[in-house]
Amino acid sequence: MARPTPTSIAHLYASSTQDQLPDTRVDTLSESFPSIVILAEQYGIDVADALDRWVSTVGAAGVSALIAKSTSSFEVARYIREAVSRDGQPLPLLAYLIAEERLRHDAAGISGYLKSAGTSMPDTYLQLIERLGESFLNTAFEATWKRRAVFSRALNASRAYLGYVKQEADLSNTRLRRGTLTRLGMSTVLLARFGPVQEEALREARTILLTTHEQGSEQALTYFIEASTWLYDLFGDKEAVREAARLFLSDPRRDGARCIAGAHTWLRLAGNATSSEGRAGFIHRGRESLQASSLEDNFSRKEEIAARTLLLAMFDALETQAAQGYSDLDTRCVLFPFGLRRPDTTMPKSYYRALPELIDSLRNSEHYGDYLFRDLRADLHSFFARAPETTSSDAEASLRTAIELRLGRSHRERPLGRAGVEASIAEDYFLLATMNRSTEDRRAGFRSLLRAPGSASSSPRHLTLMAKELDAHGPLRGFALEGPDEYTFAIQSGDTNAMFSAAARVAYQSADLAHVQLGGRSGVVSLRDVDGSTGQTFVFKTMSREGRDRDAAFTSRVMDSLNQYGFSSRFGIIEHLTEIKPLTQSTPGVSEIISVRRYSNGFILGQHLPLQSDTLRLATLSSTAEYLALIHHSGVDGRVMTGARRELRSKELGRWLRALTGDDVLRDRLFNRWWDEIANAPLLPRRDAHPMNWLVDADNRILAVDLESTGVRPYGYEIAQLLEDGQLLDPDDWESRRAVVKAYTDSWQFVSGQVLTEAEAFHLYQLGAIARAVRAISLPSASSQTRAFGGKILEVLSSKGEQDAVRSLALDLSQLWARQTGRVGDDEYQILSNADRRRISRAMAYRLRHDPSTPATKDGWVHVDELTDLLRSSGHKVTSAQLILIAGALGEQRFELEGYDIRAVYGHSTRTSIAYSSKNPPRVLYHATPLRNLKSILEARAGLVPGRRNWVHLTDSCSVALNAARRQQASVAVLEIDAASLDGLVYATGSTWLAKEVPASQLRLLPLREMHELVDADTSVQDEY
Repeated sequence: MARPTPTSIAHLYASSTQDQLPDTRVDTLSESFPSIVILAEQYGIDVADALDRWVSTVGAAGVSALIAKSTSSFEVARYIREAVSRDGQPLPLLAYLIAEERLRHDAAGISGYLKSAGTSMPDTYLQLIERLGESFLNTAFEATWKRRAVFSRALNASRAYLGYVKQEADLSNTRLRRGTLTRLGMSTVLLARFGPVQEEALREARTILLTTHEQGSEQALTYFIEASTWLYDLFGDKEAVREAARLFLSDPRRDGARCIAGAHTWLRLAGNATSSEGRAGFIHRGRESLQASSLEDNFSRKEEIAARTLLLAMFDALETQAAQGYSDLDTRCVLFPFGLRRPDTTMPKSYYRALPELIDSLRNSEHYGDYLFRDLRADLHSFFARAPETTSSDAEASLRTAIELRLGRSHRERPLGRAGVEASIAEDYFLLATMNRSTEDRRAGFRSLLRAPGSASSSPRHLTLMAKELDAHGPLRGFALEGPDEYTFAIQSGDTNAMFSAAARVAYQSADLAHVQLGGRSGVVSLRDVDGSTGQTFVFKTMSREGRDRDAAFTSRVMDSLNQYGFSSRFGIIEHLTEIKPLTQSTPGVSEIISVRRYSNGFILGQHLPLQSDTLRLATLSSTAEYLALIHHSGVDGRVMTGARRELRSKELGRWLRALTGDDVLRDRLFNRWWDEIANAPLLPRRDAHPMNWLVDADNRILAVDLESTGVRPYGYEIAQLLEDGQLLDPDDWESRRAVVKAYTDSWQFVSGQVLTEAEAFHLYQLGAIARAVRAISLPSASSQTRAFGGKILEVLSSKGEQDAVRSLALDLSQLWARQTGRVGDDEYQILSNADRRRISRAMAYRLRHDPSTPATKDGWVHVDELTDLLRSSGHKVTSAQLILIAGALGEQRFELEGYDIRAVYGHSTRTSIAYSSKNPPRVLYHATPLRNLKSILEARAGLVPGRRNWVHLTDSCSVALNAARRQQASVAVLEIDAASLDGLVYATGSTWLAKEVPASQLRLLPLREMHELVDADTSVQDEY
């Protein structure tokens, strides 16, 4: 009998698995790739349905092979190659996500078989990235506006993946398919409909869409026009709208979507017109664009018909308002048909005035009975009822009409079936109940939420609305309610905490709510949703149980003080509601919980203040300072008031000075000078007062977010933290700083009875400002803007400090900062440009790492004068002082300076004997490499080898890995390595680790979506102090 070949065995295995039942496939996938099942939910994927569609497209054998973890690398390689290279109907997103995950965990094994099949890992990887980008976009369309968080999540992923494909095409000078480019531009424009988008991204999308329009894309111009509209609405770019209008007129192809996009452009130009003739001309153009062809030919979709109807009505209303003498006719952010469902949009006055005409246009349409038209009419009625100028009688009538339209009570229509319609009905009932003090309307609102079909009654929005109603108006007694017992009991007893707790638990796990870092704070998130009812209701903070207990005790004391002094109307605290068990523990050995807090539709202080006028900003800061004084006083009795010097030296200023100076002796001398000035200041309980740790609610109350901090700080120190960490005031604006410090001092005297003169308080604040400035310039994660701000504060204090000690210390630190950043030298105060720094540092790196003629010691040291001579001999105009400045610059990890000797810390190809330190590595390390290198690393199974260097370079930061690899001007793949599996791993410096080699079998190919998540996390990391 012939011996079976590996291929025949693989086919035999495939045939044995192809008859799996659908339920079995779901179980197999859940067992093999549980993370993909969780990921699928985040993108709104029905796993069972996706598996069925996948099987119907490629057959059961291929699907079963890819979802079974035991499938051989050979079979996986074959099916992945077929998946990414197939023509015709695309596979479901789930298929490509599984393919990406298989490449992640068996990159080396699969690569070898790809090579034997006539392709390569780089080509297959790039094809898969493109397929994923397109599939994410298709998934967004499937989710539609009805699930906006899922919609936005999928669009963001599409942008990331298609952007990678474009980058590769740009770098390799190859032409990208027109369809792929168009989809990249579309994904950005669609994202702008329902979520935040950066101006730069919109402009890039607009450029891409114009290019593909000129290449013949039929869809590109429509999205180009919409991108131009968003640039005007969000960023005030009038010229973008004018250009869109010109292009609209120049292209005769007019489908419904393009006519609607063009009409929105004319609407904005009409609203911004400076003459009545110009406005009339734009209105005429808008009407003409909507009436250019017959309705049936151009406007086939109900959404387009509705948009056309509303736009024509809006043009009529704008014309009428102009004739009536209104001057405020701005039309920015008026978007039909679904603009009302974007809660972060501020509608203009012209829109409010037009609401009656808009409602009439839908009611008088021949499509008035269609679900969509009824739904939009109901939304407009609800909106009109809440408009500022609407009378109470008109508001009540509109709310009743909105409810009837949604329930289908008129003309024997069926109730609307849109997801979330029960919540819209309940909101209107609750508003009616408030207006009329109607218990029956309250009951109807609760019944609407409780009777939602299926699991909808347990949705985050439904539970949150019930909790908010109970919180505002108390229990509903005397009525029987049908629904889950736990909810009906909470409604009848008024147990808001139980309802909020239930809502928070569901919300945290919901795919329809996006997690958003609260001001970049580590472990603190709020949620972003589509309607504003849930997302700004909760704050989730991961913390230890001990931290939770500290927070609760401090919160209780602050609440007592607020009540005692009558400040509850001005200040508050984010209340703890309940706890959630985290899915994973972020800190080994520490018992962690997720504390759920109340968050009442507010703004993060540090993000809110820059949007205020100078006068309002000063008032808000002064109020926050008053509250900070009360918090400090409230914590005095519960805190051991010792240890400030030790903590400040080891954890804060002393650590920052060590990073700045690199010298323990100098660090101690500078710290002692600072401490001698502040040592006699009153000690206060630490609050952690940076501006991301406060909220401003809808009633303009200042809310404290987090009170779990330990330790004590000197008087004035945390006022400096509040003012300087967020760069909220201009470095030269000391008048405003003095006003804020005075507000704090007056409040402190009021609550404590202790008196400090204004001069004493401001002196202590200025010492605190010195400390916060040193923090700004020394943190490794600080941006160049933050460092520049810190340097400017020191510079100003060196001349404007109110006491000699402040001026002298600030001057010394300012000069040290200038020297340590390589901008000036001891003897010559001349700026060293960034271009000169890069030129000289590259030359230094080559000589110290790779030049065998460099007179280095065995451990790599070279005297600065010898290195200077070497560089001069090769044509570089340098001085020894410049080399010392560069090698000793703050944050410079490539070089080490000891006296007048310099060496490269790592990266050598010449023989050296540097004694590296041993250190416990993080769990995962990263190595980024140009995509083309995957052939040798994975296909040839060479793994990572030093090549011409002595070590393989790894890093604990994905961002650092990417930045290093991108210097080669090529698309980059990131490999992740389990650090515990490496022998001989040593620590070099900063985030750099060194290994002799990394076998191919220990390399995992990091998915692009996780690469972006890690980079975002690196960017948002902030020092807790």
